[in-house]
Amino acid sequence: MDSKTREFLLVDGYNIINAWPELSEEVKKVDLSSARDKLIDIMADYSASTGIIVIVVFDAHHVDKNTRTNYIINGVEVVYTKEGE
Repeated sequence: MDSKTREFLLVDGYNIINAWPELSEEVKKVDLSSARDKLIDIMADYSASTGIIVIVVFDAHHVDKNTRTNYIINGVEVVYTKEGE
């Protein structure tokens, strides 16, 4: 890969939380917010070690918002979609 090429990893946050046992157990033990935070931390570590730009998307299924919100958390772009997006 040349120095101008950028790699991105787009992560469907809720699907990963449900698919990874350590995160789905977090939902059962603590709450969904804690599982989201853990996933973001894992993805931040991955991004830092690989140089790949990570974007984690949480769809509006588990939120009560009519607006899309974006954050940068530990170098990871985190997107909460609005309903119907």
